[in-house]
Amino acid sequence: MSKKNISKISLWILIFSILSLVTVAMVWSPRKELKIRGNADNLLERYDTSDIIEYSGCYINQSGQICINGVDPHIVFKKENIKNVTTIVIKLKDKVSGDLDVQLYFDDGNEFNENDSCIKTVFSGDDNVGFELTNKSLKQIRIDVDSDFNFDDIEIYSGKSIISIDKENMHYERIIYSICFTVFIISILLFIDKKLNFSDTIICFIGRKYKIALRDLLIFIVSLVIGAIIAYFVSGLKFMYSTWLFCSAIVAIILFILISYRTIKDKPEKLLVRLVFVSSITMLFVSPIGHISWDIDSHFKFAISSSSVAHIGLSEPELEVLTNGGNFIQNTDTYAQNIEKINTLNKNSDAIIKYIDHNISLTALPSGVVIALLRLFGANFFVIYKFGQIPIVLVYSLCCYFAMKRLHSGKMILAVVAMFPTSLFIASNYSYDTWVIGFVMIGMAYFVGNCQEEGVVSTKDTVIMVIAFAIAIIPKQIYLAFLIIPFLMKRNKIENKKKYYSICSMAFVIMLFDLLLKTIFETSKGGDVRGGAGVNPTEQILYIIHNPVEYTRTLLNFLKDYLSIRNMNGFIDHFAYLGIGTTTVAIIVFAFLVFTTLTDKREYDVKAYSKIVYIYDILMFFGTVVLIATSLYIAYTEVGSNTIAGCQSRYITPLIYPLFAVLGGSGIRLKFDYRVYNYIVMIIMQSVSMWCIYQYILIKML
Repeated sequence: MSKKNISKISLWILIFSILSLVTVAMVWSPRKELKIRGNADNLLERYDTSDIIEYSGCYINQSGQICINGVDPHIVFKKENIKNVTTIVIKLKDKVSGDLDVQLYFDDGNEFNENDSCIKTVFSGDDNVGFELTNKSLKQIRIDVDSDFNFDDIEIYSGKSIISIDKENMHYERIIYSICFTVFIISILLFIDKKLNFSDTIICFIGRKYKIALRDLLIFIVSLVIGAIIAYFVSGLKFMYSTWLFCSAIVAIILFILISYRTIKDKPEKLLVRLVFVSSITMLFVSPIGHISWDIDSHFKFAISSSSVAHIGLSEPELEVLTNGGNFIQNTDTYAQNIEKINTLNKNSDAIIKYIDHNISLTALPSGVVIALLRLFGANFFVIYKFGQIPIVLVYSLCCYFAMKRLHSGKMILAVVAMFPTSLFIASNYSYDTWVIGFVMIGMAYFVGNCQEEGVVSTKDTVIMVIAFAIAIIPKQIYLAFLIIPFLMKRNKIENKKKYYSICSMAFVIMLFDLLLKTIFETSKGGDVRGGAGVNPTEQILYIIHNPVEYTRTLLNFLKDYLSIRNMNGFIDHFAYLGIGTTTVAIIVFAFLVFTTLTDKREYDVKAYSKIVYIYDILMFFGTVVLIATSLYIAYTEVGSNTIAGCQSRYITPLIYPLFAVLGGSGIRLKFDYRVYNYIVMIIMQSVSMWCIYQYILIKML
């Protein structure tokens, strides 16, 4: 057998193995349901329906069933002072036919509140659910349930809880179906391969790149070893993984900078992708675990909801993330506190306490697949949570690489924007903003790259440009204006105008229709609940229509601060709940962006764009900012307010590169070595990023 055939067979075996693992992981999990009960010898108290002193949003019928008839239904039991409570078991008279969520509130002296509550599920076919507490003294208990249930009693125990994992969870039919599906997909791929021979292309690519991959792997290994030695002495002869990874990152960055000497002049994207990856991955693993970034609960839910095509069984710490539970949401200030928190969260991370429906989305799917695979192999919560974010880092790193690769000049403008510390921080956390920022850069780079070169725009470049903008807009349709940019291509660069404009128009119409549907839906459902009780989109729209002068005054007053110099740290060096960077650093980075905008120009940029491009880019920037502010005024702000709530500075970030990529015209021609120029820009930006990591992240892990 020839070497070529062996390579092909090996490749197809590898593809089949990976697809099989992914499909199995997406349909089945080895986790089993968690059961908690108390020791009969340690029973402290038992409550039944006669002990209920308050019904709200519900009532008890003649058969003893509690029925829902209002909002926020709950029952409250009589007041007592019960000490040393460790376990509470809620029992029903009948087994439930479907999963029933139960939220238990316990008043330990602070009255009923969300922080002193637990959510558990009575699984289908069960008639009880247990709650494990930490030796509490309880004054009163409240139960919230959103559907009718046949309540029996509550048992309250002291002593150690009895924890067991019940029910066999092996779904052989799902595994068989997934393998059959894999065989079907492989058959289709083999058929396509006969026509296109893409497997040869893959083998050829691996043959060309494997030495580079091995070199980079060796650099990472060497960096980890050297970093461990440095960190050991820096940390006072004790091991802290945060210091180790930070020191290793510095070593890796230095080595990557040194080996890029030959390519930095003409192909700086090779260094950029490595710097972006190392910086983001360092932020990811050095950061303390907790609610450290914006809307982590929502974005983690997107990821974990994309980790299966069936119901997803959540572990206790995963539910803590989704509900902002006390064990997760509270951020730590020291390394020791973080380790203690990790150990607490890892407890019971291999058992199911609640099921949620799957909801696969494009931007969350890569993280979902990794979460599914790790869950399949029994990884603990910390590993699942952290490693599930690696695909986001990879997506952003690759977007930066392919965007810069397409440019003929202005590569350092993109480098500065791509290496904004806030953008790197967003890429190191669960967030779809990474897709917006990354794919906008690709779309704009393909537009700029085609404007810079001679000849007509190819169909391939047109499709990539339009699809990149469309992917960027999918999570946030408010950026729809990006899809106008392809229409601004000079007409003499378009060979087949009908085909070109058809591709552009199709994407624009689809995304516009999607935006209108979501706008109608968001307006009708009552706005964002985080804005408060006074939020009402319909009334807010009517307020704007009937009071245009007052709203214009509110908008201009808001934009005066929102777009001010002192607010630039909001999108340049803001680290959410870990800290806000200084305005001084933001001004330095912004000044550097202006410098590269004026100086990173070559002959390619002379007459590259028509005047309409400059005009539209400026109008798009300010127009989109106005749309963002107005949308949040409608959906997030109380009716008639004289300010705008929820409009965060990071929403400006996707607009930065499209604006600065074309500003500056043909620029100021300076005579210098582009190798030195590129090195200076990227080393300075990398230094800023590492300083920010130390100042706002590592310092909380010492």
